[in-house]
Amino acid sequence: MGAFTCAAPALAQLNFPGRGTPPAPLPSPPLLDRLLFEGPWGWVLAAALLVAGVVAIARSANAAPPRRGESASSLPRNLPRIAGVALLLGAIAVFAAQFLVQTPREQIHDATRKLVDDVAAGRIDAIDAALSDDAVAISFHTQDPLEKAEVMSAVRTYFGPGANVRASLDSLTSHATNERFGRAQFRVVARSDWTNQIPVNSWWQVQWRRDAEAWRVTEIRSLETQ
Repeated sequence: MGAFTCAAPALAQLNFPGRGTPPAPLPSPPLLDRLLFEGPWGWVLAAALLVAGVVAIARSANAAPPRRGESASSLPRNLPRIAGVALLLGAIAVFAAQFLVQTPREQIHDATRKLVDDVAAGRIDAIDAALSDDAVAISFHTQDPLEKAEVMSAVRTYFGPGANVRASLDSLTSHATNERFGRAQFRVVARSDWTNQIPVNSWWQVQWRRDAEAWRVTEIRSLETQ
């Protein structure tokens, strides 16, 4: 689900000129992840399995008594009950996955939201920790990327103690390439004393990399500022 996000609102105050067109959306998460781990479809699937399991068990309980010569424990006769139990176990497994499993995409999503919150609140130490040591910021307005020290200098200038900043995040999408790499794309609407509280709308894309401890931002790229 961070360091780039925190730098994004700060860099938006530098008034980079925009290109006028919203960026293309990131790829959707895999269908299996959406169904098993990410709501709301996981809850829908679990509920469907639960209902189907209850119905199957209820039907087996109301089945006609065994005919003469037919065993009450025969497989064909107990197949609906077995299927019902299997469906209930499947529902429990999906419910558990919804509570216990957080996909890399969801982790990037949450980390991005936290980063924007940290920037707006001026949590300099949290922002610094979210950026990897080799993090860079890239703007279509400048040719040379900003290194981490320059990004943090901008953050301290625009979001340090005494800054009056309000920022809202919307249109957030995230994509995990694998367990270690991913990216987030979002729009920030920021107001601050630097802009006389006039809202600045900016689109950003952040590249994330997971190390041994957490997801950290490796690249901040400005896409559009209005």
